[in-house]
Amino acid sequence: MAVRFSLTPALLLLAALAALSAPAAALNRTVTCETDAYPPPASRALPAAVVDLDLEPIARWQALGKQYSAELKSLLDIVYDVPILGRDGREVLEWIDKEFGPLDQRLPQPYADEVRGLSQASGVPLGELVLINIFYEIFTVCTSIVAQDANGHVMHGRNLDFGLFPAYNWTDHQWELTQKLRPLMVDVAFEQNGKLLFRSVHFIGYVGVLSAMKPGVFSVTVDDRFDYQFDIGLLEWLLHLTPRAQFIGFFLRDQMLHATSYEGALTALNNTRLIAPVYFIMSGPKAGQGAVIAREKKESVDVWPLQQQLSAGSFYLLETNYDHWEQPPFFDNRRDPGMQCMNETGAQNINFGTLYNVLDTKPVRNQLTTYTVLMSVATGDWEVYMQFCDKPCAPW
Repeated sequence: MAVRFSLTPALLLLAALAALSAPAAALNRTVTCETDAYPPPASRALPAAVVDLDLEPIARWQALGKQYSAELKSLLDIVYDVPILGRDGREVLEWIDKEFGPLDQRLPQPYADEVRGLSQASGVPLGELVLINIFYEIFTVCTSIVAQDANGHVMHGRNLDFGLFPAYNWTDHQWELTQKLRPLMVDVAFEQNGKLLFRSVHFIGYVGVLSAMKPGVFSVTVDDRFDYQFDIGLLEWLLHLTPRAQFIGFFLRDQMLHATSYEGALTALNNTRLIAPVYFIMSGPKAGQGAVIAREKKESVDVWPLQQQLSAGSFYLLETNYDHWEQPPFFDNRRDPGMQCMNETGAQNINFGTLYNVLDTKPVRNQLTTYTVLMSVATGDWEVYMQFCDKPCAPW
């Protein structure tokens, strides 16, 4: 049975109740680290696709829009029955189609045309696709790790956790939105002039970047930062108060296209005005190149470099959704289990396999986890796998 939540302040209470209703083992933060989860079954590898940047923007995603039309519509179907601010979900989506459709004219190019092409090819109303492309800005609950092995090789891994609302299936103990997102995941190679430019993991319908790597230059993942400005920036953009602020996913697409060095990307990620607060987790091709940038909308508030950790005797950075100098909340502590497993692994043993094992350990992997990606900027190695978490498993 799926329980559908009203998107009101009571939602947080209901989410807490969902956590309390989960099996006790799922909430036990004393963990046994995975040691043999890698390699996962070949069936977990995401389907591969190519986006040709030499095509006109409106045409770039059309083949994928047609291919995944049914899955994309199914994703939006779960919203229809959700009461939103006391209104029927279908009624609200009809309003979104009318009001958000024209907002495509305010999206930056070439992304506005890419979204229009997706709408044409998939049959999904333009307003709903515009909503998808701004909604991902404000709620991804993730874990990212940058680690350096004993030989100075830097690697980068992350779990992307998404789908906390709007419906929880109490029978299967799964988030319905998360279940609907998994069939939309694609491993995308962006090509230009017939050559690979960068790679990124995408949910079809969303054209921005949340996890990506430009071989030889840099990799980046995005973890939400829940501060007091969490959703104010989007409201300001809708009200035309911050016309120059950039959407995170579109901004990172631009960086993947134009950045020519890790240092240049680091500077841009530090200084560009954004719609929402965020953590950028980066790695580069050289030893010591890695950082977690804690961002407010206007500027960075902290840069936590990998080199600082190396100088202190550690070999990694681990970021979830909370400032590293503060304790994570008791109800969402993925940090300590992740650090426990990284410390047990050690720099002598860290590699793609052992990094995957850390990210596969519960509750680092939880009911919201959709995929795990592993990246090496120096070698260009890239692996991405669909993730699941059967009960007993933490809800987040």
